Amino acid sequence: MDSPPPRRRALFGYEPPPSASDGGPLSVTELAQRARRFLEGEFASVAVKGEITDVSRSQRGHIYFTLKDANSQIPAVLWEGAARSLDFQLQNGLEVVARGNLTLYAPRGRFQFICQKITPAGEGLLEAKFRALTAEYEAKGWFDESLKKPLPFLPRVIGIVTSPTGAAIHDILETLLRRHPRASVLLAPAKVQGVGASEDIARAIRLLDGRDDVEVLIVGRGGGSLEDLWAFNEPAVVEAIRRARTPVISAVGHEVDVTLADRVADVRALTPTRAGEVVVPELEALIDGVRILRDRLDREVTGLLRNASLTLDALGRSWALREPRRMVQRASERVKELRAALTRSLEGTHRRLEERLRRLDRIPSGRLLLARLVRARQEVAGLRREMDGAMRRNLEGARADLERLGPLLESLSPLAVLQRGYSITRTKDDGRILRSSNEAAPGDEIVTLLADGEIVSRVEES
Repeated sequence: MDSPPPRRRALFGYEPPPSASDGGPLSVTELAQRARRFLEGEFASVAVKGEITDVSRSQRGHIYFTLKDANSQIPAVLWEGAARSLDFQLQNGLEVVARGNLTLYAPRGRFQFICQKITPAGEGLLEAKFRALTAEYEAKGWFDESLKKPLPFLPRVIGIVTSPTGAAIHDILETLLRRHPRASVLLAPAKVQGVGASEDIARAIRLLDGRDDVEVLIVGRGGGSLEDLWAFNEPAVVEAIRRARTPVISAVGHEVDVTLADRVADVRALTPTRAGEVVVPELEALIDGVRILRDRLDREVTGLLRNASLTLDALGRSWALREPRRMVQRASERVKELRAALTRSLEGTHRRLEERLRRLDRIPSGRLLLARLVRARQEVAGLRREMDGAMRRNLEGARADLERLGPLLESLSPLAVLQRGYSITRTKDDGRILRSSNEAAPGDEIVTLLADGEIVSRVEES
């Protein structure tokens, strides 16, 4: 009796059933099905690290790509359901860790890796891309300080671009409410992570920047890894911030997190809370500052009024303001006295000369006497001219002094003050000026001097 053929040793714990080759050839489909069952059994859950290439999307939302390393490659697919939950964008050159199962795509007879979950393999690629984008924008001059716009001192309307459900919006609003509760806030909600986040953020920035009432923008989110914050490094966000007419405050992550949005923004806040502190001053501090300035102004005005009052009192006690007409009269009398003295002096000189001439006339005639007479007459004529000039100069000097003193006395005169609506009150008996109501008693007659006359009245009550 023939013995049965020996069974083949199990491979990887899988012992295939007797093949048709024991009794006949397999069809291509049978071979593909057995290979697929073997692969799906042995590689039901496996993680593969590799670089993504040849990324494409189908109309149904499936994502097809190739995983490769330096020596090998394998086609892979991410079905539409798993693709919807992807929180980053698959790009050629991105190194990832894909977890799923290996199968055989029978119609084409090739391996295919079915991805169930995919994550970036590390930050090396993103860091390289970050450095490349940084160099590109630095070459364009987009980080220059000269391009930074100043923040408004006290904005009335503040625009915020962030997730409406994240911690960042809570921190910003809490800070604004504490520091300046009168400020108005407009929120443009946006995705801040995952596929489409950068386009969403850029759209929200353009939306708020297009409004005339928004005076400053805060763009940001809470902390995270480089992958989490990557949307704020995307060109769409960087260019939207750079082209915004409105000043932009970037508040992305924590102090150690630096994005391209931070570099290109007009002001970088280390945290969202700090952005709320930077955008508005503290209202109580402003009120205290105004109160201090008001008190200082009150003291300055009070001092000025006190000094002006003292000056006015001193001027009121001065002789020039008390008796301005007497001062003018005294100056006029002085001029008359000078004129009379000058006239007397000239007349006396003239008489003495005439007397001298008469004495000369009585001397016997002769050439010598005639010559002396001629010289004497010449001297008399010269003295007369000198006296006339001296008199004219003295008169002109006195007239100039009078003309100069007149306007000065007029400007100091209380009569000029009366023209502006003020009055001077004095007692009728002795002409004493009253400075207080206590200086007049009932029954006293007083004279009120106005610009166009006087009013005599009697005190009934003081």
